[in-house]
Amino acid sequence: MKEIKLLTRENIPCWYELSWRKTKPAVILRVHKDFIKNAESIPDENPWATDLKEKFKFTNFVGSLNGNFGFDNAFVRRGERKEFVEFVVEIPRIKQKTGKPCPECNGSGRDDLFERKCDWCRGTGIEHINDWKPVYAISASFTVFSTFLFCPEKETSSSLIQLMTMQTITRGDMHGGSIGGKFSVPLCNWMDSLREKGESDIIEMVEAMQIAHRRMWRRLEPYRKWDFRASVAYEGGWLNTSCPGDACGLHPTHMGPQKGQGYEFDCHNVDTPAQQLELIASLAALHDKARREMKI
Repeated sequence: MKEIKLLTRENIPCWYELSWRKTKPAVILRVHKDFIKNAESIPDENPWATDLKEKFKFTNFVGSLNGNFGFDNAFVRRGERKEFVEFVVEIPRIKQKTGKPCPECNGSGRDDLFERKCDWCRGTGIEHINDWKPVYAISASFTVFSTFLFCPEKETSSSLIQLMTMQTITRGDMHGGSIGGKFSVPLCNWMDSLREKGESDIIEMVEAMQIAHRRMWRRLEPYRKWDFRASVAYEGGWLNTSCPGDACGLHPTHMGPQKGQGYEFDCHNVDTPAQQLELIASLAALHDKARREMKI
């Protein structure tokens, strides 16, 4: 019988990890070569994959990690880096210019009634439409990956330990971008050490969310300090993360962190794949910071 190890209690050799790329904003998914070798491909006719493909009208689905993965080539295989294979998940534009005058301000870029720039076109005078399909393809690809490839059949040979895992949901309704996962014991201990040193705010996570948001929505204005937050609030590595929305963000599950242990995290009011991707970007930035600073 296969021995089941719990990430929240034991160290497990790394089988995948997330990383963040600021320039040409992207989440980098690194998957260990051993994991790819041992993992079974997800068949095209898998009911879950078929349902997502039909629901969001994706063009194609590839369930093998030996090339581009996911829906509509959402995860682009870039090549190998040491013991890992890297997949690039570029942050897409949701807000797209049509080239036509904005119908709300007739192309003036101004709201004459309130004597300010037009809220619809943000003062550009150009009509915009929202193209959700690429970001849904990314969300759905993460959902399939984290559902069917969430745990290795055999431990990898990696000298690195798994720091976190992530599970996503993709639906076109309320809470349709839900996200949760697990943090390892060493990661929680490290986050707790940040709090003890008075470094509770994790600015790298905030910056990643802002960059992703700006990229998707063509945001030009500066953000307010409470739009995005990421901080270790209490002992045990209790991490709270939030992005724009109705109290939208990540937090520990109801059990909460215990000193010296890992814990599960969950979300609140993550309704869209855009919010989900911002939070994934924050987790990728957290992972980068942890790998740099942790001595393990």
